[in-house]
Amino acid sequence: MSFKLVAAFALACLVPSCTLAGGAIGSAVPKYSPASVGEARDGIVKVGERIAVVRASDGVEVVGKFRGLDAAGLEVDTDERLVTIDPSDVRSMSIALGNHWTEGAALGLAVDVAVAVWAGTRLAQAYPDTSSIGNIHVGADGVTVGAH
Repeated sequence: MSFKLVAAFALACLVPSCTLAGGAIGSAVPKYSPASVGEARDGIVKVGERIAVVRASDGVEVVGKFRGLDAAGLEVDTDERLVTIDPSDVRSMSIALGNHWTEGAALGLAVDVAVAVWAGTRLAQAYPDTSSIGNIHVGADGVTVGAH
């Protein structure tokens, strides 16, 4: 393995910009798990949890905090207003259980590694015999001591 390839890879590991950016982007994307009105009625869905409900009547998705289920219906606080949805009008319901930061960071890491390998191979092709330390030279022709 080329010295410059190792150096480029080490530099990329020290500056993991795509890994950090991917993790940050992934942390902003919530991860939802399917739920049902029955689970909300049974208390499995907790008050204050972030939910997404799609109404069957018009297909509109209502996203916000679950505020409870009473005689009027399923209550969702969207920060702008409190929406009440009749349980028979719920096409689908999901609960936010976290985010996608690990998936984003993994994609960013793959980009960081690809850039490091690309930079290392470009450097190795530009300077094929790269390692000289003092009087010792390591190259494609092997190890030599003395003038090269």
